[in-house]
Order: sequence, then structure tokens, then C-alpha cells
Amino acid sequence: MERRKGSYIFNDKRITWQGKAQAIHVIADATFTAIRDTRNQQARYYIAMENEVIKAGAVIAARDGAQFTAIGISAGAVEIIF
Repeated sequence: MERRKGSYIFNDKRITWQGKAQAIHVIADATFTAIRDTRNQQARYYIAMENEVIKAGAVIAARDGAQFTAIGISAGAVEIIF
């Protein structure tokens, strides 16, 4: 995944990250509490089973020209790719 616009390591379980991003790279096994995109699609649009561990190495890319606007985790760490 291209990182020319930069990336951010998110590992704070207390807050939901907000901004605009193209993709999420799971760098430590993570459990998502929130995923929302600019088309108001939520986690079920990107992950079949919510509240399940997504293994390190997974990449979740925004679909249909959307961008991610909110990301929350209860465990693990992710790289947010702008």
C-alpha cells in the first residue's frame, strides 16, 4: 500500500481516531470497535464478524472511492494510511 501521504500508528484503546484515511494495516492483532467511512458505511461493510480478532498483516482498504473517517480498537495496533 502506498504511503506517500504518510501514515500514523494508532494503538490508543480509549478513543476513536477521526480524520480521513485510505487504508488500515493491522500491525498487531486487533479487535475493532468502530470503522466508518465517508459513505457512512460501518465495520460490517469491511469485516464479516465484528468484535473478532483481525490478525497482524491484514490490510483493509476503503471501498468505492470512500475514505475512512473513524477507527476504534479495543486491542492491538493499526497503521492508518493516508
